[in-house]
Amino acid sequence: MSSGVRLDDDALDPVSHASDDAVTTACSHPRRSAVCAVLLERDDVVSVERLATLVAARGADESPDDVGESLRRDVHISLSHNHLPKLDDVDVVVWSREHDRVTLSLAPDRLAAELESESESSSYAGRSVTDRSRTRRERLRSLLADCDGAVTVRALAARLVAAERGVSPDDVSASEAESVHIRLRHVHLPAMAESDVLEYDPAAGEVSDTEQPPRSGW
Repeated sequence: MSSGVRLDDDALDPVSHASDDAVTTACSHPRRSAVCAVLLERDDVVSVERLATLVAARGADESPDDVGESLRRDVHISLSHNHLPKLDDVDVVVWSREHDRVTLSLAPDRLAAELESESESSSYAGRSVTDRSRTRRERLRSLLADCDGAVTVRALAARLVAAERGVSPDDVSASEAESVHIRLRHVHLPAMAESDVLEYDPAAGEVSDTEQPPRSGW
């Protein structure tokens, strides 16, 4: 447990020693999952007040600027009294009560994989995480094959959600697309690029197909 520590340089180093069961349990709640997704996307220290605004916006599928004071306050209370203590207890986040600021403690790639496992569990019941990941990556390759050149990761995330739900990309909410965007950046695209099945430019936020057959285990 890391509650009450200062957010110094040592506290900001991601760790990977939390037990799998503890992390899975902590991330299983939708609001705690949203907290983790927001922190993954920001990749820096954030105040609890700002975190509450971003989590509330994510849940309401609206801009942070449009979040009402009552909703922001309710989320802030739930984070401070319930969700942040649980995430801090298992070293998923570092929460400084003194400074009322939060940052990730768990390694980003491990957390992103955990969020993906939680997200897909209801849609792929009875299948292993490896099988679910392979299914998503095969769909990604199919989508890229239909693209004329490079596509942004954000656009690809929206198309992927649409393909998995059987709807138009225009019907995909911003929060849904953002959640998948995070997992693509931290889990799938790096792994697929390493296997030479696509070209991924993290700095530009773009990806394209290489038309190469996947290597074993991709």
